[in-house]
Amino acid sequence: MANGPGTPPDPAQLRVEPERVMAAMRLLVAESDRLLDSARRARLQAPWVGPCGADPVSRDAAAAFNHRIDLLVDQCHRYAADLRAAGHALARTARDYGHTDAEIEAALRHTHP
Repeated sequence: MANGPGTPPDPAQLRVEPERVMAAMRLLVAESDRLLDSARRARLQAPWVGPCGADPVSRDAAAAFNHRIDLLVDQCHRYAADLRAAGHALARTARDYGHTDAEIEAALRHTHP
């Protein structure tokens, strides 16, 4: 069955060439780290929206906006975790392609400044 627009491909259908597996692994883990860092910083800024006035509607609206933003930050966390899992799956693929654990660990160290 074909994937619809905006639907990610089934990981079982993906193929990573042996010469690109380490770069793809590094990229996924680095992007996961970047997103997690952004989400952590966003959490420190909560609540994001304050009431516009002293009326009850403003308080309720602020709470609703903050709840929605919190859901989006949670979604970012889940997406970053998925990226990290995909990166670790590529690490297993890299081993299957003959890369050593030392090479994989060195490649992953380069994702952290």
